[in-house]
Amino acid sequence: TIAFKEGDFELAKSYLAETCNTESVARDLNNVAIGYIQKNLHAEGIAFYTAAIDILGDKEVLYLIEYNLGLAHMKKGDLVKAFHFLSKSFLRYPDFEKSYAAFVRTVKAIREAGQSCNQDTVEQVKAAFEKSAIKLKKAS
Repeated sequence: TIAFKEGDFELAKSYLAETCNTESVARDLNNVAIGYIQKNLHAEGIAFYTAAIDILGDKEVLYLIEYNLGLAHMKKGDLVKAFHFLSKSFLRYPDFEKSYAAFVRTVKAIREAGQSCNQDTVEQVKAAFEKSAIKLKKAS
C-alpha cells in the first residue's frame, strides 16, 4: 500500500504478486481512494481506483474497487462511466447487494436524463440478479 501511495506501481505489483491476501490489499487501496473522494478530490480518487485496477489485475476482489469507482463517477456526474463500473462490479460478484442497488439508481438517473443505457448490459445484470442470493433473500 505504501509503494502504491508513493506512485511506485511496479513495486506495488511485485509485492502484490508475493501476497496471497489480495482481498486485504484491495480493501486497503479502496480505503485510500475513498479518502480522496470524501475530500471531494474526485479526479485523484478516480485515478487511484484506476491504478488499483491495473495493479490488482483480474482478481475477484475487483468488485469492491469497481463499485466505489462507479460511485465516484456518479458523484462526479459521469453516469455513463458509473453505469459501466457498477455493472462490472455486480457481474463480477452478483451477491453484492450494494452494487446492484447503485446500478439500478444509475440506470434510473440515466433514463431521467433522457439518455439510453446499453440494453445488453442491463439484461446481463438482470439475469445475474435473478440467479443471485439477493433475489433469493428478498423472496424469503
